[in-house]
Amino acid sequence: MIPQNPIKVFCVCIAVLTFAALYIGRTVIQRQSFISPGIGRAGKKIYQCKSSWETTKIDNAFYEQESPVKTRAITVTDYIPPLLVNDPQITLDRRTYLLPYLVWGPNNQLVGARESVFVAIKLNRTFVLPRFMKHHTDRQVEKGFVRGISPLHRIDVSKLCKYISCIALDEMQRACNHRIDGILNIRYLSDETLDKIENDIGMTIRQATPQSSTEAINIPVNGTTRQNTKLLFAADEITGLFGSEAKCVLYPYPFYNIRGDGRNPLLYRMISPQALREINNTSSNLRLMANILKNTPKPKYIRKLADEFTQLIRNGSAFLSSHWRYNKGDYLSPWHCGLSRDTKKSCEIVRNYTSQKFAQRLDAEISSLSGRNLQIDAVYIASPRTEVDFIISTSQHLTDLRGELRIFSSRDMEAFMKEKLETCHFLARHFEDILSSVEMEVCSKSVAFLGSWGSSWTDNVFVNRMQLDEQKYAVQPSYIFNI
Repeated sequence: MIPQNPIKVFCVCIAVLTFAALYIGRTVIQRQSFISPGIGRAGKKIYQCKSSWETTKIDNAFYEQESPVKTRAITVTDYIPPLLVNDPQITLDRRTYLLPYLVWGPNNQLVGARESVFVAIKLNRTFVLPRFMKHHTDRQVEKGFVRGISPLHRIDVSKLCKYISCIALDEMQRACNHRIDGILNIRYLSDETLDKIENDIGMTIRQATPQSSTEAINIPVNGTTRQNTKLLFAADEITGLFGSEAKCVLYPYPFYNIRGDGRNPLLYRMISPQALREINNTSSNLRLMANILKNTPKPKYIRKLADEFTQLIRNGSAFLSSHWRYNKGDYLSPWHCGLSRDTKKSCEIVRNYTSQKFAQRLDAEISSLSGRNLQIDAVYIASPRTEVDFIISTSQHLTDLRGELRIFSSRDMEAFMKEKLETCHFLARHFEDILSSVEMEVCSKSVAFLGSWGSSWTDNVFVNRMQLDEQKYAVQPSYIFNI
């Protein structure tokens, strides 16, 4: 019988709507649960945004604004910025600074940051924590968020700054009166590029007018020209090439500029089997780079998330991980495929590389590991979000080949993170960037890893795996296919 009293009618309606909302909400949460049967919601633990910053001297909002410029302070003569961490292991000149201008994708930026630390140590300059930028395909960027992201989301700042002298970018701006007075001349910079750099770092490079030349502050003057646009250099040449009395120096485009053996960049030496064998008795340059890698891990909260997810995958046994980098709108773009003969060849291979073939490659790797007495009962596949259908198809083919194999993908990681960090304010701004970082850590912890040729994401996983003590039994990482 329907109640006639209007108040009772109203109360009944509210009760019905509340029940419906709770039921729908419960259904949505259930649909967000992990796709793979090996993970459930039992024992859920909310992180409540405890990102565990060990330094409060980094202004996240400053690093993440469109152009990072604080209110210009009155010039202080001989102002010496405070270090982010006092008494670092390597003390560098407190009155001279090196600021890297990082470029391209997030993992290229990580390579560039590590290379810049190497150069800062060689030149005895305090390292300035640079701005990091999100990938141009990041959905948070597409939604209107600024591309800038705090260093605290990319590296363990506390660990790095306990290793070498480092300061924040806003402190360099104050010490330098917002002016750059030296540029490592390793890349030819057009006026358009200089405009962008000045906006991104919040400092002036061209001293007189926006159209004035940087020739007077180039180090060395004859490093690059419009015709010879890039300067590569050996580690032992750094002091001779870039020694300068300039106070505030910019290092633009740091990315595999330091030569190692032959044509190979220095970091590539670090990911070779030979480097593993000779690390204790090789050159001081290689030992220095190895120490830099150890002191630039992912932030602690990223590692904590990866540890917890990895435990759920492992379930007491070993797992294989892989990285499928080859998305159509980015890696397979005409521009990228035309970069070199090798990238063109890789694009041709990928266009004919079906999900069934990828599954067969994973199956062959599992069989190979079984021959080494490593029994694999789970696989994790990292990929760009646009490749979800390809990964689903690969998983189906792999299940047909292997039967009761637990297969996890980026979608599982996405659901896991939404549960763990659902109260975190920064998740909405940086979700995809953080997800990718956690995936890299997970792939670093698997017993074996199949990466993507031509990917700096894969290269950084290779490097990370070398630094983890727990990988005593790990298999040397390899590629899905080689060029």
